[in-house]
Amino acid sequence: MANNKQLTRDYIMTYVSDFYKDVYGIRPRCFNFDQYTLAELNEFWYDLEKQLEQNNKEEEIAAKESIVAMELSIKQLINSGAATEATALRWLLTGYCSDYLNDNNYITGYDIDGFLYDHGLSPFNDYGKGLRSKLLTIARQLYKVSEAEQLHKEEAAL
Repeated sequence: MANNKQLTRDYIMTYVSDFYKDVYGIRPRCFNFDQYTLAELNEFWYDLEKQLEQNNKEEEIAAKESIVAMELSIKQLINSGAATEATALRWLLTGYCSDYLNDNNYITGYDIDGFLYDHGLSPFNDYGKGLRSKLLTIARQLYKVSEAEQLHKEEAAL
């Protein structure tokens, strides 16, 4: 059985590995942590904290820029002929999900989440939740229209 000192070091390394993955998205490789002293591990941990803080700042800036870009896209579409924000969003969504007509005439919540992520937006912050809700409403309306059109075509064929 391992001694308590080794168990404590292994316990610390579990946290270091998890924290590294939080910061960089992968487990640490190419580090010989067995050779690190506790002081060096503490310094490594401190460097991870600084990097995580920097990552968070950059993500916050990117999120704000993505919101501005989406709002600009919507305004440009309105200036190009979309009568309302809903029409502009419908154009954006159907452009992203261009195969929805071939896919059972239905745009899913997963499609909408993909649309948001591809535009740098999170479906979990206030802006993303609001936009996701609007897009879901539009998707439901598209499905109802497509369903009604299909029914009309079938009746006309009789």
